[in-house]
Amino acid sequence: LGAMDAPAGLDAVMLRLTRQFPGDRGVLAPLLMQHVALPPGGALFIGPNVPHAYLSGDLVECMACSDNVVRVALTPKLRDTATLVDMLDYTAGGSARLLEPRGLGGGCTATVTYAPPVEEFAIDRTTLRGGQEEALPAEPHAALLLVLGGSGTVAGMPAAEGAAFLAPAGAAISLAAAAGAG
Repeated sequence: LGAMDAPAGLDAVMLRLTRQFPGDRGVLAPLLMQHVALPPGGALFIGPNVPHAYLSGDLVECMACSDNVVRVALTPKLRDTATLVDMLDYTAGGSARLLEPRGLGGGCTATVTYAPPVEEFAIDRTTLRGGQEEALPAEPHAALLLVLGGSGTVAGMPAAEGAAFLAPAGAAISLAAAAGAG
């Protein structure tokens, strides 16, 4: 037999999970699921009661208040198969929807919104270059701001990679990148 090509795509996922979780029947789950590889800055909406797994990379995951986490495989944590079977959405076909970013508007030029088809939340992404500023409009709800890279200020407070801020409802927020950043 000749040398085999390196596995790619779903084959690579299956081999990695088999090594990471030996003896776990859950390694077969990817064969029944829609496999999606998101590009940097990509966004995906998955409805309630739809099984999903995050395999690698960095991401921000938002869940509606009524969602619960039910684990059934590929974890050393508590597994609750009976609850999963009762709550699962058995609709056939791919349920994941890619979300396209759209401009926030209102004079914001460095911010895009990823708006899922639910009212509970949306995600805005602001990308600033060195010295650039952006004024986010007041919203009727609180907002969580995460600094994913660089440094600058959020509402006049120093901000660096890894920082998090909670903006109260009704507050307009000023963002500024440090000179020379980006």
